[in-house]
Amino acid sequence: MVISSGDHQWEATAEGNGPVDALFRAVDRALAGVLTGHPRLLAYDIHAVAEGPDSEGLVTVKIAPPSAAAGRRGTGRYAGQARSTNIIAASIEAYLHALNDLLGEEHWAGATEQAGNRKRAKAANLLDRLDAERDQVLRFAFDWRVPFDNNTSEQAIRMAKVQQKISGGWRTMPGAERFFAVRGYLSTAAKQGKNLLDVVTRLFDGRGAWIPVSA
Repeated sequence: MVISSGDHQWEATAEGNGPVDALFRAVDRALAGVLTGHPRLLAYDIHAVAEGPDSEGLVTVKIAPPSAAAGRRGTGRYAGQARSTNIIAASIEAYLHALNDLLGEEHWAGATEQAGNRKRAKAANLLDRLDAERDQVLRFAFDWRVPFDNNTSEQAIRMAKVQQKISGGWRTMPGAERFFAVRGYLSTAAKQGKNLLDVVTRLFDGRGAWIPVSA
């Protein structure tokens, strides 16, 4: 979890009883220096906005300042709401809204400055990510199936850019999704050395779609 505010940035990881609890704990840990402790979770509610598998859920989170907060900073109740078909995303968004309300109070002014931890330069963050993922970054050096350059990736998106430029382009999202489904199917088959005519005809002759074998 990475949280940024102006020139400041805080990072933390955490485990919990499920993804929502783990994310809440990570936020608490990241902002512990700003809030002088962990916010008290008073309520967490989810309500379906409509019926159906793709319906949105409305998440409401209510919090109170950390028990260790002194003076006026230890008072108040704050709430945040968010809605999405992704309950995990809505939950963390609602939690951050509640925290923003808390930190927006006049008596919390200067809390981020007092906590310090100024944001690092982009180059330093990139270096850290490259170091953390060095096995993936340097995979080409010991796995000869992985190309050194990214030409294959560039070639894969080239047709999408061409389609954007031609007359008409895509008029609807479903049309674009169908284009990419077909394009991705053929592109994957070509990379696996399959006959493109065969993988297309099998869609209509009862054999079903060709599915690549996982490595």
